[in-house]
Amino acid sequence: MASVTAQDFINVMNIADSAASMEYVIDLAIDTLNLYGATAISNMAGDAGSKTVTLTSKQRGGVFHLARVIYHEFFKKKHSGGLGSMSLSVIDLLANPTVAVAVEKIAKRLKTVKFAVGEDTSGIDYTS
Repeated sequence: MASVTAQDFINVMNIADSAASMEYVIDLAIDTLNLYGATAISNMAGDAGSKTVTLTSKQRGGVFHLARVIYHEFFKKKHSGGLGSMSLSVIDLLANPTVAVAVEKIAKRLKTVKFAVGEDTSGIDYTS
């Protein structure tokens, strides 16, 4: 488990946005993963600009992966435009089936598998 800050995400992405803004992106990524069935991951806590969240390596990978998508497709709103006979249309993040499938896969991989450890009381000697 590691304590993760928005600055960690900023460093990975090599972006110049504020930590307070990226905390919203990270929390939205966490909320979305939880919505899709990941084991409940807590949101960031603390004062704005210096919030932290404790994540496993898998959770951090999933959160940052989705936060990257949210950052580019949701937070940094792109605009449709054109040049001469060429045009570019922006697709809504939530309408992108590739993103939806990726979110579902990430959330599924972050589910915790519960198991129980039992004790053999049969008296059978397995050492011989």
